[in-house]
Amino acid sequence: AVCSAAGLHLCPETVLRRVMRGEWALLQLDAHNVAIEHVEGACVHLHTETRIAGCDIFGANLLVWTTRQVSIYQFDDSTTPSSPGSSSQPVLVSSFDHRCTAAAIYKETVFLSAPGRIDVSNFHGSIIATMPFADSEGTPTHIHLAANAKSCHLVAGTDKGYIKAWEVSRAEPKQHAAGRKLADGTIPARVSSVSISTDGARIAATVDVQPPAANAGKVGANAPKGPSLSPWRPDGRLYIFLVNEDVSVAHDFGATGRVASAFYWEESDPKLLGVETRPAPSEVMAAAAAAVATGGATPPPAAAEAAAGVVSSQLEVTTLFCTPEGELQQQNTFEVQPHLGGLIATRVPHFYFVAAGAEPTDISDDPAPASPGGA
Repeated sequence: AVCSAAGLHLCPETVLRRVMRGEWALLQLDAHNVAIEHVEGACVHLHTETRIAGCDIFGANLLVWTTRQVSIYQFDDSTTPSSPGSSSQPVLVSSFDHRCTAAAIYKETVFLSAPGRIDVSNFHGSIIATMPFADSEGTPTHIHLAANAKSCHLVAGTDKGYIKAWEVSRAEPKQHAAGRKLADGTIPARVSSVSISTDGARIAATVDVQPPAANAGKVGANAPKGPSLSPWRPDGRLYIFLVNEDVSVAHDFGATGRVASAFYWEESDPKLLGVETRPAPSEVMAAAAAAVATGGATPPPAAAEAAAGVVSSQLEVTTLFCTPEGELQQQNTFEVQPHLGGLIATRVPHFYFVAAGAEPTDISDDPAPASPGGA
């Protein structure tokens, strides 16, 4: 069951996508299975023959997409489980062809990424509007939607490092924030994750960057024969864009050898952000190298296991507060207990996690908890 800052009783290492709307949590477990759980214990499970690329949820509607097709299901949203360990099956409402790589659902509308635009569709696949991107802004690869009682906002991040937002609760989408480039504009960048607050006032995002290779720029006999750019890597910073002030600020997790792996705005106080962080790839590789060095002829699987241990044992959560003046203040950081695998929501005074244990653990958002956890 899902419980206060607790967890869903599923193996956290298998979760590919995490979404929580209201008191329902949606988890993509693998390429063919999706689970939906309510904090009171109700459970819905979907298995598909086709490979799932992503999923989203709003109300009692479940959106699932592959690389070729979009499907909308409805599920029983009663909050009481029928029996221990049981789960109901969602019912297919509609399915249509679309080659989206990211998508979101709001009431009876679906938002689908496409080259240079977002298509706005009804449940039958009819395109009723488009939200365009300039060539310089790139193609949307990540989409996030957040709603409150008054409005709904959607933000998209592109393969060229831009973010852009709309107010989508009306009949026609209205641009809410113009395209904004994140990170250093002199090197290639792409958005790796993005989230908008429920009031639409703040956007959080992370980016991957591709800096020049160490031997780039050399000429003659020493000229590099391979690519002149290094592999993509996390930038290390969490960017916060304040829409009304048109100001961007950042918190550098990379300075401490960490990267933000997930982040969630608090629904009732959208100035507060819960950030899950893990060791940066460079730190993981260093752990693997150390394992090899210590063991002499340690085989690669052991090194990989050591590296995986660094990631799983050093999961942390940091809370950031974005002041009305645009300052980004770090409130608190704590290590997450080993049986909790990943943050899924920030709800004062609690956090919600994906968990593998049989009993949920309650973690309060205390400014300075002595030892996060408890009964």
